[in-house]
Amino acid sequence: AIDEEREKTKEAIKAAIEEERKETKEVVKAAIDEEREKTKEAVKAAIEEERKETKEVVKAAIDEEREKTKEAVKAAIDEEREERKKAIKAAIDEGREKTKGVVKAAID
Repeated sequence: AIDEEREKTKEAIKAAIEEERKETKEVVKAAIDEEREKTKEAVKAAIEEERKETKEVVKAAIDEEREKTKEAVKAAIDEEREERKKAIKAAIDEGREKTKGVVKAAID
């Protein structure tokens, strides 16, 4: 009878330990799943933040490059206008000199 009682107790303890293991396993699995979800969300948020920052940096770099290009184009256009003005003035002055020469020759 004592051996039978020991066997029942042993089986009850074994069943209780097995039940505790199952419960612990489920609790640990749930905690791991929750932690994974939090990590996944944190990584997603960090990636999104990095994308925003990168987008802003790229936009700023593009804007800066556009401004530099705009200034360079304006300077080139201004320089071209100035050279054209000088060439036109020189041509007009040359034309005047020739006209003066022709008029003077005609008068003489």
